[in-house]
Amino acid sequence: DQAYEQAAEYLQYDSVSTAVLYHPDLNGASDLVFRLQEELLNGNGSYHSLFTTMEKGEVAVILSFDAANMQLVYQDFQKRLFAVAEHCHLILGKAFELSKENIRNSYLNAAEIARYRFIYSDRLLLTDADVEIEKRKGSGSHLRLFEAIERDILSENFQDFQYHIEALPVSFQEGNYTVDYCMSTLRDLVSLLYQIMNQRQLDMWIIFGYDVREYYKQIESLEEFKIWMLDLCSILLENMRQKKQNVDTDLQAKLTALIDENLENEISLDFLCDRLDMRPDALSRQFKQVMGKGYTEYIKEKKMARVLELLAEDYSVKDIAGRMGYHSPQYFIKVFKEIYGLTPYQYKKQKLGKEEEA
Repeated sequence: DQAYEQAAEYLQYDSVSTAVLYHPDLNGASDLVFRLQEELLNGNGSYHSLFTTMEKGEVAVILSFDAANMQLVYQDFQKRLFAVAEHCHLILGKAFELSKENIRNSYLNAAEIARYRFIYSDRLLLTDADVEIEKRKGSGSHLRLFEAIERDILSENFQDFQYHIEALPVSFQEGNYTVDYCMSTLRDLVSLLYQIMNQRQLDMWIIFGYDVREYYKQIESLEEFKIWMLDLCSILLENMRQKKQNVDTDLQAKLTALIDENLENEISLDFLCDRLDMRPDALSRQFKQVMGKGYTEYIKEKKMARVLELLAEDYSVKDIAGRMGYHSPQYFIKVFKEIYGLTPYQYKKQKLGKEEEA
């Protein structure tokens, strides 16, 4: 707007298109503008191109040309531009009839297209025809994908998590979504991971050293976000496994001590739940996980191991049955025979026989 009067002599054609350039070396943008202006100002004689730097380091370009030559002008401009600045990303706004207001309109269009660099970071050229902003959907549903990602994390399945995260960019690129919808979806994904960390009582600052809810906002491309998310989840899963291992070890020690101390009493699941302050369903599930066997099987084996010790100490079957919490000697004999294939008396006789032979 400020330079319109000075630029007027170069705006001699009937059409205008504004472009935005992004260069890896933003600090060298001023030098880049000088070189580009020197090389491309007069085009190939059929257009003019005017360059200037913008606040964030990007370079704005005004192309003035006749509408009849638009495609040839675009081709020549791109060819010469990339010859001078081969690593530039070019965002090309819509072409309008030349006027001060339409220069502004074309620039605003280019600036909006530029936001889609987040999704299409691998493309050196983005045009209105590539993005088709007007046709993009501002809403969608990634609920099932999020549910799958949550299951992957909770089940510590990094391979499936990797598959689902890699599917997300494909969905955004091929699903014709607005960049605002994509960004809100990524925000929800980060929030999901934060919730999981809270549920698992994991300290985000200790694990990562920063707030993941703020860090992702600095990420400049979907590809960069994907790499960050995979690294983040790898670290998160490792910490979840470590915490789970510590919790399992602690629970295993408590269960072992409780059972050993009360082996000659009736050890019910409710008794253990009460002492450990756990729900029966949670303890039943975790018992097998940390002890290697189900609650009933484990208790039975521990009791039988103690029974063998008492038999060796010459206690009677009746005394052993009462001492180990069995309701009747007959039931005790039945359980013993199911495990060892012999009655307690037969087992004791055979064992004593072996000892005598030895």
